[in-house]
Amino acid sequence: MLTKFLFTAIISACTVQPNSYQLQIEATLKQVTGSMSELYAHIDKMEDLALIDAYRARVRELLDALIQIESSGNDKAVGDKGKALGALQIHKVYWQDAVERFQVLRDHDYEFVLNREYAERITVAYWMRYASQALADRDFETLARMHNGGVTGPKKKATLRYWKRVDAWLKKN
Repeated sequence: MLTKFLFTAIISACTVQPNSYQLQIEATLKQVTGSMSELYAHIDKMEDLALIDAYRARVRELLDALIQIESSGNDKAVGDKGKALGALQIHKVYWQDAVERFQVLRDHDYEFVLNREYAERITVAYWMRYASQALADRDFETLARMHNGGVTGPKKKATLRYWKRVDAWLKKN
């Protein structure tokens, strides 16, 4: 902001008729401002990614359990009649919810959930959007049931069986 103010003051001090020096300053100002905006956007993306990855580390054992329950560890798994992809069996609507909230995850198409690291990031981003308190508390039951049944999954009786399978895997490993 200060840089822009200084450039504006210099430009104002010049004569009313723009000279080549004034035009050069204006062009440089536009370039610097654009570059700074891009830099700040990049920093925001990297901060989001760092936060997602920090949560991934905090719930590592749950992610490992879900991967085993969902696909037996198969990163290329296709399930639910082609509607779910990857080790975490992510549906497109689940992916859309995650990338809508976190721009850094928009760098890839839905099919990239076949990449385990990206699939884990999508899963954590989804939880960050819809179950931030459960994520912070490491409430694995809520998170697992949401993964299985969507946003209202923790309230669905149908997700209890899924949670029992995940919980058994967690206790065994």
